Amino acid sequence: MNRLTYYFFTVALISTSFNSFAAAKLKYLSVKNDVVYFSLTENKSHTKLSCVSDENTEIWAFSLNESDADQKLTLLTTAFATNLSITVTPAGQCVDNLSVEKPREIYFG
Repeated sequence: MNRLTYYFFTVALISTSFNSFAAAKLKYLSVKNDVVYFSLTENKSHTKLSCVSDENTEIWAFSLNESDADQKLTLLTTAFATNLSITVTPAGQCVDNLSVEKPREIYFG
């Protein structure tokens, strides 16, 4: 493997490890005013975004108006009903007009 390939592989691996979290189970799931709120049994391990309020530090949220909202909500309700673990990758931003962090990706395991 040449140095450039090794470099890109290392950067990708490091980026993934900083942006993903260990699998955890859902602790809370709610829908209010077209926004889905949820939290996990494990605390977030990354630095709190400046747009997140102190009381919402461990909560995730996304709008039901997002293009992938149906898929995310289906995955969350399945995980909640079956007690399966999920992993959340942060989007690095908050839901519009709310002080809650938005997930970029949610997946089983």
